[in-house]
Formats: sequence, structure tokens, C-alpha cells
Amino acid sequence: MPVTDDDVLRVTAKMSLGVNDVQNVYHVQVAGDPETQSAVWDGIAAWLEDAYTEILDCSTGALDYDTIEVFNITKDEPVDEDAWPTLTDGTGSGGAQVANQVSGLIKFPTLTARSQGRKYLPPFMTTMFSGEGVLTTAAQTAMAAFAAEILSGIAIDGSSSAFAGNWSDLYSRFATWVAAIVDDVSKTQRRRVRGVGS
Repeated sequence: MPVTDDDVLRVTAKMSLGVNDVQNVYHVQVAGDPETQSAVWDGIAAWLEDAYTEILDCSTGALDYDTIEVFNITKDEPVDEDAWPTLTDGTGSGGAQVANQVSGLIKFPTLTARSQGRKYLPPFMTTMFSGEGVLTTAAQTAMAAFAAEILSGIAIDGSSSAFAGNWSDLYSRFATWVAAIVDDVSKTQRRRVRGVGS
């Protein structure tokens, strides 16, 4: 079934560290003419590729880029799941990786009260930290570039677009992300411990 104006999609960027899953989940809302599912997946995949390429050198080759899954929440049906177009693994210099649960955090404010997005990035190398969990200037610059790509929106087949935001099942409300705040100190994604993932 085509993806249509105002449809809300759940996008899961699936990566892994060995047997451990590393996933970032996004919600996007479509604007424009009806589009085929393949065109929508292609647009979303290109958007994620542009964003994650900005932080590629922050992660070791142990981080694998597996698949991108898109699900239409509005129509309660899958759109597609396929391999990343070109990304396969991190390209960092080979430095040791921090613990799986240590992560850079980007906050995405909205214009809706008490609705802020948070994205915990995949684990970085230890060389991306200057001590006591403070991210280096290079890491913060990469994260800011990542955030800019995320906020730039998604072009779908030249005639439609989509933008990231927060979806509330409780209120059936989508709140678009309008800015980004790059935290200069590492945070902990507690679910992402070795042997558990997420």
C-alpha cells in the first residue's frame, strides 16, 4: 500500500557489536503525494547513510551496519527492511572502544511541552574522549554534523518529504524536532550492556 500524507513511520537503524544489537529508533512523518514503499525506504536509507557517515570515523570496525527497517504506524504495516545502501562498519583508526553502554547523546527539542527527542549514538573509540568522559572537539563536531543531517529531513522521490520527531501513542501526536543539543559529556545507555544489546 502506498505511503501517504501524514503517515507516521517507525524507522529502526540496526547495527551490531559482535552478538550484541545496537539500534537507534526514529519516528518520521511524511508530507506530500502518495509514494511507493520502495521510494520511501530509499529516501529514508539515504538520509540515515548521510547522518551516520558523519560519525563513521568515531567508531571502530567492530561496529557493523546491518539493516534499516521501516514500519508504517498509521497503516499498521511494514514498509521494508533491507541492508544499508553502502555502510558496512565503522572506519575508526583502530583505537580501543569504550564500553558498549557508554554513548554520545544528542537531544532534539520540539515545540511541544515535555516532548524532547534523545538519540544515544553507537559506542565511540576511547580516542574520542579527552578524559573523565568529556568528548573531544572532533567527536562533538562529528555529532553536530550528524544532528544537522537528521534535522535536514528526508527527500522522497523528489516530490515528497519527511521529518523526524517524537510520536506519542497516548496522544496520537507527532512533535517535529526543531533543533539539536550535542552533549559534551558521555552518557550511559543502560540497556546496551554486553550480552544484552539495544
